[in-house]
Amino acid sequence: MATAVQPEKILKELANLWVDLAKEDSAKSANGVIRACSMTLLIASASEEDAESAAETAAELLRAHPGRAISLRFQTSGESVLESRVFARCWMPYGQRQQLCSEQIEISASMDRLADVYAAVLGITVPDLPVVLWTTTPSLLFRPEFAEMLMLARTVIIDTAKLPDTCLALTRVNELFQQGWRMKDLNWSRLTVWREAIAHVFEHDSWRELIPLIDAVTISHRGTTLSTDVCYMAAWLGARLPAAKIIFINGAENVDEGVQSVSIAAGVRHASVSSSESGRLAIDVDGKQHQVLMPPQTEQALLHEELSIAGRDPIFEQALTGAAKYSGAPNV
Repeated sequence: MATAVQPEKILKELANLWVDLAKEDSAKSANGVIRACSMTLLIASASEEDAESAAETAAELLRAHPGRAISLRFQTSGESVLESRVFARCWMPYGQRQQLCSEQIEISASMDRLADVYAAVLGITVPDLPVVLWTTTPSLLFRPEFAEMLMLARTVIIDTAKLPDTCLALTRVNELFQQGWRMKDLNWSRLTVWREAIAHVFEHDSWRELIPLIDAVTISHRGTTLSTDVCYMAAWLGARLPAAKIIFINGAENVDEGVQSVSIAAGVRHASVSSSESGRLAIDVDGKQHQVLMPPQTEQALLHEELSIAGRDPIFEQALTGAAKYSGAPNV
């Protein structure tokens, strides 16, 4: 039988946890434990696999972005469930003698207890600090009963690469953005190294002068349909090269979906950025070639990048609203 999860009980357990940590540390040394908190990170998952993967990612992520992590594990079937537990993640920063610790709260609940979860989380978010909601199961954003949970946070992080329908994914993310949420998409974060490489092309004076003359941009992509990162890339380029026609070509088969290469043509002049099997990006400007190393594309690295952006990301917001026309989604 499901039981109530009271905010007061959880906060008391957290207080006791810190007392125990301090006692444990004092028994070993006199250096003490530092409680670090810069935000409340809500992690919503609707499968055990997503929840376990998110827990491992959060453990590493909290080292760079310490905060109170609240893991919400939703069960979409079975009996009514509502239970919680608290614990801490501690580590010793390199060269330091004091432990840094972040709080973690895990709430397991069936979907019929969402109202109780909302009330509990509302009472345990850290006052006066930002609240970020990371949905490791992005399909939750399409469930009407999950709408109340969105009210807990201003920033919502999603990975649209996990959604099979690009049109529906961009429509939903656009809807939430238009309704006032600060949206972040890990599939946009995967394009950072690509955008930096393309920007490098225009560090050449002669190519900056060619911008009004660029007549075609060709995006080669993997997969039979346009994934959200391909749509983002097209929107980002289209906003900066308004005279260029955006052309899509289906590239190599039997590999993951996504951008494979970007080619830019201005008359007889040509530049391109393309991925290689060695984990690098090859940049070709008028026949002169060099390569740059692809940074890690792990979930942790992508989240770190997004959490490092304070406030809004107007470049992504522009790409988000522009991507709709390439996916067939309504421009809400």
